[in-house]
Amino acid sequence: MKTVQNKKFIDLKTSIPGPKAMALLAEKEQHVHRGPFNTMPTFTEKGEGAL
Repeated sequence: MKTVQNKKFIDLKTSIPGPKAMALLAEKEQHVHRGPFNTMPTFTEKGEGAL
């Protein structure tokens, strides 16, 4: 993470979605029907503090 004048920025190394997400999306598309609400091809590895 970069810091410029006390502000933090993410230093992206790959495109969005990244190579891992693209592989997961390809696997998912083989097994799960694409529904009308499947609009974001993203995956979450970890989450905390949401509730």
